[in-house]
Amino acid sequence: MSFKFLREEGKTFKTPKAYFLPKIHKLSTETLEMYQNECMNKEKVHVPGRPIISQCSGPLLNIGKYLDYFLLPLVKTQATYLSDTSDFIRYIESTHTKQSDLLVSYDITSLYTNLNFNEINTAIENTLKDHVNQEYEIKRPSTESLLDILSILLTKNEFTFNENAYKQIVGVSMGGVASPEISDIAIFDHINNIIEQYPYKDNIKFHKTNER
Repeated sequence: MSFKFLREEGKTFKTPKAYFLPKIHKLSTETLEMYQNECMNKEKVHVPGRPIISQCSGPLLNIGKYLDYFLLPLVKTQATYLSDTSDFIRYIESTHTKQSDLLVSYDITSLYTNLNFNEINTAIENTLKDHVNQEYEIKRPSTESLLDILSILLTKNEFTFNENAYKQIVGVSMGGVASPEISDIAIFDHINNIIEQYPYKDNIKFHKTNER
């Protein structure tokens, strides 16, 4: 059944296309007010965009789903995992702090498109090996096979934009089914390496991340 799902015999594939979601919230208040009051030429408003590569009917869609199936349960085992806002609120309400405690937040800029292939591969490989006994409804393939699929997703991510063809050479694509889980595992590994070198790591009471 897995082979049939991955092979997709007889299916017609389409080359994925890239498009951009406008990030209106990144515009300054002044720019927005001028735009709303029609004091600015709309063509001169440069709105930042979030690049999305649509995998619908693309050749990497199903292998992405397949890898994601085996990675998602591993992401949920991470100590920093948050499922949603309600989960965050529950943790906050049960965490007791002192006046001397520090509240720290951080933001990773363009996480998906800045991850290094080698870092991703190492993090995924270590996580798969650490969870060899993870149970699934279908048989999990070997770690080597899943890493082969990961390599295809990373190195064969080709798409078109404005009738030109491109291939992503760093990071994972926003729009890929497995991209959230791949990014979660890679950045979890990276952050843990940083915290292990932090001299006051034992003083951290609460550390949760939301990479999605």
